[in-house]
Parts: sequence; C-alpha cells; structure tokens
Amino acid sequence: MLGQLGRAAFLVGPLVGPLVGPAKYLLRHGPCLQTALRLQHCARALFPPLHCHSGADRNDLMDPHCKVGLVTEGTTNVGFGAAQELLCQGAESVVITGTHCEAGLEAAAKLCSHHGADRAVFMQADTSCANQFKDVFEETVRRFGGVDIMFNNPRLLGGGGWEHDLHVNLANVLRGCLLAMEYMGRDRGHCGGVVVNNGGVAGLQPFGASPAHCAAQHGVVGATRSFKDHFARTGVRVTLEEQPLQFRLPWETFHTEITHFHAVSTIATLEEAHEASTIGQQNAGF
Repeated sequence: MLGQLGRAAFLVGPLVGPLVGPAKYLLRHGPCLQTALRLQHCARALFPPLHCHSGADRNDLMDPHCKVGLVTEGTTNVGFGAAQELLCQGAESVVITGTHCEAGLEAAAKLCSHHGADRAVFMQADTSCANQFKDVFEETVRRFGGVDIMFNNPRLLGGGGWEHDLHVNLANVLRGCLLAMEYMGRDRGHCGGVVVNNGGVAGLQPFGASPAHCAAQHGVVGATRSFKDHFARTGVRVTLEEQPLQFRLPWETFHTEITHFHAVSTIATLEEAHEASTIGQQNAGF
C-alpha cells in the first residue's frame, strides 16, 4: 500500500502535499507508525506546506525553509539566538532543549509569540546524559517526523573543573553528531540534514587561560572535519561555527578560575577595557 501511495504521489508531482495526506491517514489508522512518519517527513521535504511560499529548494541542505530544527541549550544566549534565526529564516518548527523547565517554557513561548503558535517546542533534557539526549531525538521524530537541522550547542567554560570541561565541550558534541547520524542519516532511512557544531575560537589557537577548554575545542574542530568523510553515506553535513568565549559563571568565579591558569593577575571586563582605551590606563578601574 505504501509503495502504491508513493508512486501515485510522484505522478502528481507539483501538487502540494500529495504524500502528507496519506501519511496522516496512516498515522491515525495504519499499523506502521514509523513508516508513516518517515513518509510524512520526506513529503514535507519534497512538497513544502502552503505557508512556506518562498520557492526555496527543499533539497538544499543549507536552506532552513520549511525544515525542523533542533537546538540544544536553546533557552538562552547563543542557543536562543540560533532558534530565533532558524524561525526568521523560515523553519517550520524548532525544538529547544535545556535543563531548567521554567526558563525553557518561557523561551518557547517568546519564540511562538514572535513567529506563530506551536512553531517552537521546549523539551527538558540534560544533553550530557546520553539517554536524555537520545530521548530528545526520538521525541522530535515522533512529533515532527524527523530532524533536518541540529544546532549542537553544549558549550560551557568553567564551573566543574577541567574534566567536566572536556566532557561537556567535547564528548557532548560527539554524542550529538553521532545521534544526528542515527536519526537524520539517509543510510538509516531518513532524509539527511545539517549539523552545526557551536565551537569557540579556542579551537583555532592556544588558550593559556584554560588548556582543557582549548583541548576540547580543538577536538571539536577535528571531529567536524572528520565527519565530512561520512557525508556520501549519511547525507548529513557537519559544519562548525566559531564564536568568542561564552561562559555561564558569576564574574568573580570566572575571574578566579582564569587567573589561576593565566600569567596575569587580573582580567578586564569589556567595559573596563573600553575605559582604559579611552581615558588611559592610569584612571582605569582595573
């Protein structure tokens, strides 16, 4: 039956959503939930919904129009900005994750208020836990039929020692990439997609203030480059975004940790550095 529906759908070609209707019927009445979800997801890839009227090519991996995005740690800062940008660029839906339920629900509500009801969904999860990370992918596939774009954003600096830094900033990125291969790869019956690893400038140069963070970020760069060898098989393109340092610590704690490793005795804030450059170091506040 599915084969007949698929052939009929491709015969009518340009008609919007010829696979979506049969897939929705199967979701309600058919015995094969996973096959129906896959059919619905690939139908959305070939035939965008009517509200996606930009004319963009849905087979273009880097075009977010009418696609489903997954943003880890998407409730604040860079992650929230990535979710916002995906929706601004025409993504159909975005799933954001985070550990704090109240902040996550608030972030999702804010995105929905700007972009439309049900365009953003929050899923509470600690992505440093393998099972919770996997559950996020499974729930996203269950709800939306698949994942097209993943913003892999686990970055932290400081707060748990150097071993924690390595685990969060390297192991979590690798886990996210491997899960993306499993739940997005064409060799697994999915439609392919894009993974954007959120790295840092410490992956491109030495960073004496935190050798562990530097090692983790260099590992992210190496892993990202290595995944390109799997693109022909999986259809999942892994890319890297390099950003300035991002940390989630009170300034006093961050200052103490950094100066412990660094040769200098103090570190200026952005405001203090600006003050020093404009009125002279003698009158600066550091």
